[in-house]
Amino acid sequence: MPETMSEEKTERISQRVVDDVMNERQYQRGRWSIEHDVLHSDCEWISILATWLGKSASAAVGGDKSTLRKRLVQVAAISMAAIEALDRAR
Repeated sequence: MPETMSEEKTERISQRVVDDVMNERQYQRGRWSIEHDVLHSDCEWISILATWLGKSASAAVGGDKSTLRKRLVQVAAISMAAIEALDRAR
């Protein structure tokens, strides 16, 4: 049976994930710009996410946990970009 993780450790891990996603999102903004993001249609965002989920799946199938984590952080940051674009269009 897995050992129970302390609330403090759980919070540290969660915060690291959030920090990594925000850092990736900042990188993406610098590379692509907000102006670029608003040009994508809803369907294009889904296509972009599907592409990166596919890359995540390839890493998972290959057993490469380091690359899987990196790809999932990228997927989360791309999801943020899509949500930001939706919110800007309101």
